[in-house]
Order: sequence, then C-alpha cells, then structure tokens
Amino acid sequence: MAFYSETEKLLRRLDRERRALDVCRDAATVTAVDLVLHHGQGLGPTARRAGLTPHALRQAVHAHPEVAPILLGIPEGPPSPDR
Repeated sequence: MAFYSETEKLLRRLDRERRALDVCRDAATVTAVDLVLHHGQGLGPTARRAGLTPHALRQAVHAHPEVAPILLGIPEGPPSPDR
C-alpha cells in the first residue's frame, strides 16, 4: 500500500483534471491556485501542468479571496473605532 502526501494527491488530481480540461477548466484552475498558495508549488510548472499560461494562473491567484485584499490594500478584520 503506497502512501501519497496531500501535495502528491493534488498533483495527481491536477493531471486528471488537465486531461478533461475541455469540460472542467475551472476545476483545474482552482486546483492549480490551491497548489500555488497552500502547497508551495511553482507558478510556471503548475500552470503548464494545468494547461494554463503562467499569466492566466497569476491572475487567478491574484483574484483569490485570500490574496485580493492584500493586493488591494484592504485591511483585515473590522475597522478600528478610532477611524
């Protein structure tokens, strides 16, 4: 019985989704963004594996709810009472 790490499982899932890209491009993009943000995978190699351009994956990463507020300079949490 083989043990696969969470990253290896996600990479295998990305490969499967890439093969069915015509039907589920969005699913491949979501998985690729997750690999880049949470599993430390490189943007370029992950984009190629997902069938995306690095620019398209970068745009998807920038649009992610965890990243967009940082790029837009929106403070986290409720506003402070002194504002």
